[in-house]
Amino acid sequence: MDKKIGNMGNIENSYRESVYAPWWVWSLTLGMCGSLSVAFGAALGMAVGLATFAVTGLLTSWALISSAYMIQITEEELKVGKAHLPLKFCDQAIALDPLQSRTRRGPMADPACYLVLRGWVNTAVTVNVTDPSDPTPYWFISSRHPNKLVAALAAAKRN
Repeated sequence: MDKKIGNMGNIENSYRESVYAPWWVWSLTLGMCGSLSVAFGAALGMAVGLATFAVTGLLTSWALISSAYMIQITEEELKVGKAHLPLKFCDQAIALDPLQSRTRRGPMADPACYLVLRGWVNTAVTVNVTDPSDPTPYWFISSRHPNKLVAALAAAKRN
């Protein structure tokens, strides 16, 4: 968890997690691209099939790469993708197991929450927001390591 960054010395309680599509999602999309290219190739010729595979492969790869995001805790803020929340406005953080996560993003969801959800990550963290000028009641963040994220957030707030 500790990192050395330039001349800043040892920044304690830093946390960084990359959330990206797993291998099985890539395999599934590659299979779908192949299936589509075979269908077009059988009907319209091999060149069209290969072009279909190339185009759909590039588009789905772009979509999967674009869906990746970084969760990071620094000395001052929680960053999730391009969004950031100062630690002083982070209140209670709760690690959610798969069942709690499904319930919290389904029937118990607040439409005003900030949602960073990926279907291939079945655990999550909620962080209550205490900023009076922010209408967002909490952040819902898909995380592969929710307990580590909650512990790192608690440690960063203590400092």
